[in-house]
Amino acid sequence: MKQVFLLFLLLFQTHDTFSQEVLSPVKSQSFGLSHHTNRDISSFTISDRSGDIYNIGTTENDSTFTDILITKFDDLLNFKWQKTYSLPTPLSYDVPLEYYLDSNQNLILICRSLFDGSPSSGIIFVLKFNSTGELLWSQTIGDIEDPEYINYRHLYTFFENDNLGILYNPEYIEYSTQDGISDVVYLSIDPEGKLHQNFSKTIKNDALQSIYRDGKFYILVRQDSDNGDTEYYLDIIFSDNHLHKKLNQQEKFIVDAFNQNLSEFELFIDENDNLYIVKPQIEGYYNQEIAITKTNNLGDILYTSFLAENYSLIGNYIDSDNSLTLITFDKESDYLTLSKLNDIGAVNSVKSLLIEGLQGSKFDQESKNLIILKNTGEIMQFDGQLNLLNTLTTSANFSISDLTKTENQNIVVSGTSFEKMFLESDFATQDDIHLELLGTEGLINQFTYSGTGTSSVQQQKLIIDQDGNYLVLVKENLGPEFLGIGGADPPLSLRIIKYDQDLNKLWEKNIPEEVFQIVSFGGRETNYYFDDINNLYFNWARPGDYFGYGHSLYRLSPSGEFEFLSESYLADEFEVHEDYVYMSQDFFGYENSSFVRILDKISGELKEEINIGHENVIKFAFVNDDYYFYTQEEFSGNYDDLIHIYKNGDKVYTRNLTPNYGLADAKVYEDGSLYFVTNFTIDKRLSKLTVDNDYKYFKVRDDDGVVDFVRYDNGNFLVSYGNNNLRLLDTSLNLLKELDSIEIYNPHLVTYKNLVFLISRFDNSYRIFDSKGDVIDIFKPIKKGVISRPQFDLNGNLILVGNFGNRIHTFNEYGWRRGFIHKYELPEFYLSVDDIQFNALKNNVSVFPNPTLNTAKVQIENNQIGSIEIFDITGRVLGQFDSEFIDLRDLNTGIYFLKVRTKSNLLFHTKIIKK
Repeated sequence: MKQVFLLFLLLFQTHDTFSQEVLSPVKSQSFGLSHHTNRDISSFTISDRSGDIYNIGTTENDSTFTDILITKFDDLLNFKWQKTYSLPTPLSYDVPLEYYLDSNQNLILICRSLFDGSPSSGIIFVLKFNSTGELLWSQTIGDIEDPEYINYRHLYTFFENDNLGILYNPEYIEYSTQDGISDVVYLSIDPEGKLHQNFSKTIKNDALQSIYRDGKFYILVRQDSDNGDTEYYLDIIFSDNHLHKKLNQQEKFIVDAFNQNLSEFELFIDENDNLYIVKPQIEGYYNQEIAITKTNNLGDILYTSFLAENYSLIGNYIDSDNSLTLITFDKESDYLTLSKLNDIGAVNSVKSLLIEGLQGSKFDQESKNLIILKNTGEIMQFDGQLNLLNTLTTSANFSISDLTKTENQNIVVSGTSFEKMFLESDFATQDDIHLELLGTEGLINQFTYSGTGTSSVQQQKLIIDQDGNYLVLVKENLGPEFLGIGGADPPLSLRIIKYDQDLNKLWEKNIPEEVFQIVSFGGRETNYYFDDINNLYFNWARPGDYFGYGHSLYRLSPSGEFEFLSESYLADEFEVHEDYVYMSQDFFGYENSSFVRILDKISGELKEEINIGHENVIKFAFVNDDYYFYTQEEFSGNYDDLIHIYKNGDKVYTRNLTPNYGLADAKVYEDGSLYFVTNFTIDKRLSKLTVDNDYKYFKVRDDDGVVDFVRYDNGNFLVSYGNNNLRLLDTSLNLLKELDSIEIYNPHLVTYKNLVFLISRFDNSYRIFDSKGDVIDIFKPIKKGVISRPQFDLNGNLILVGNFGNRIHTFNEYGWRRGFIHKYELPEFYLSVDDIQFNALKNNVSVFPNPTLNTAKVQIENNQIGSIEIFDITGRVLGQFDSEFIDLRDLNTGIYFLKVRTKSNLLFHTKIIKK
């Protein structure tokens, strides 16, 4: 036998209990319509020294999910270029936080990317683009693959001499259970993108706010004590000095000038290194007055001042007189006021203006310019002394996020519009970016961006036709789903995609409009079959008069043309044999009856209808020229159920099995015998009933009962139990072998020739059993996702369809799911050897001594050992060795598997016993 083996490629490093290799598909395709949600959100707008305009925002795509979007325009808002960037974190929900322009007009963006486990902040990354859109470098603060932290409490950035400074407070994983313990870290990134760590200070805190100037950091700290008290500190760090000053103990400390939410506070430093701590109005807190606390450069409080509760803070800055200047708005009188604080904290009003209908504002610290937006669409531009510079009008009918003055004194209004993906949607998830450029003469130009969006593929079913082509039935949401009660469901796309054996798409067709489910209906898999010329027939659900439902028979040609054939019926059991379709419909309520119907395979014409009363068909069977069906008749109370056997439409046998209620699973094989499970009784059984009424059973000793069972080509059965045990039975249900317990979740079994694939839905792991019940390999076809039941094509390739994706768990309408089809060529070793050849091959691997107390030597005839991996029955890798000698001294007594690779990349499996 030719010993050719395909290598399993290690695609991902996982941290699961199982450490199986991830099998690489030889061919793969994914699909999705990108019509689930479409979020393009404007964050901020920048104008550089040349007058060019940048808009920074986010866009949404499958796989990369939420990406950073950078769009550049000239000074008249004419498009120049657009770039996207995505950090490949597990969730990849990327958002811009801050920006800077360096001396060469390069753009520096500070962003963050959410992990699945970091709902608030995520991991920090920095991008640098030149003026033509070329990415010069990217820098991630932490390791994406294995980050030390997945969150941060505080982030402050500044730009000095083209160097980016970052002061942040990471939440380390190792500190996740220690509240208030964390480090304050100061990093800098030089113009070439090199990261430097300047200091790391351990500061116990529950919240921070910070500011930097001329080599000195002021860090405002909140600490919550166990007795419920809150303490505030001021840390001043410069050169090698670190001052730690408690504010609560100072005579001039006023508790109402502080609150829990330090992230909303603003800090300012004047020319004498005095610090101003400004507490704005924050909704939800009892002390609503604006408060200003001034300290000297040693952290001593000089004064605290308050403004009236009806004042809101619009802007503040240190003016040329080294005084703190405040711009406030009186919400009761609609007056905009410019005020200054003197040396003792007295507030002196300098100028007031009546501004009716104030809707929003933006104050620029660098230029000291203020832009006011009124609810009439009027935009007013002021200098730092509240002198009116310009008045413009916007026609914007969208949510405005930023107002930006350009170098030539025009105003860019940027924001996001919110529309619904479909009319009845409960969510506005069609979000587009809008920009308007306004001048003294009115609107100069405008720009709108609507990106690709995400997909929401929900269900797939694979059908392999008689020519070996793959047809994938797809159900996809065309809008966000409402997960509450009473919300609107999105419209659906129901379609079929046909691929050839190389996964080249041949065609994609929509399903007839009257059909509303194509993958499954009411817990029933869709019914289909082929005729002799490869036409595909479907029995699909549609609106009708049987409790609101009906069914129709459709024919699909190999070229993708649909044809309605005839009205049909709901089918609880469905089989095709020779020229006829056999279907059963169980009764619905005691005023109805169950029916068995026989239809012409080509025309759909009803040939025979059999009323079987209140019996439900279990399975159809076909032996020689006869057709059979097994039925179950259930009774209430303590009466046992009956099983009936029909031959060619006539009842020929009735059997009372005590007890036989609780039919959980049933299958029919080539000889027509019915194998069924009874789990809902103390006397749990796997039973066999022949068409001649011959009965045998295997009594299940385990409390959890049978989860699944399958039959090998040689007639033996592999049976999986709810308590993770496995047993090998012969064709007469006699016990051949009790297998080792395997810790898996919700397994199902699939056979191919004399192999059984045991699939765990929890982690998508596959265990391959030979006909003797031995595990010969363990692998994962995908790392993450949902897989439909696997199939094998005409050439023995493993074909899988499913879907994969991610979502924001706090906003369920935002997420993505793509469908996929993967083709795997399994190693020839699995598919070409029978039991005798397999034993001979295993005999080529010698292990001595076996059993062993401590060490053993592994040899393979005519081959050199490359590596040996040892793992237990659960799939956990316990060790790896790079020579023929293995050491088992640290292992418990038991049976272990060896996966042996030769230096020529051949793969062998064997067992070893530790005494």
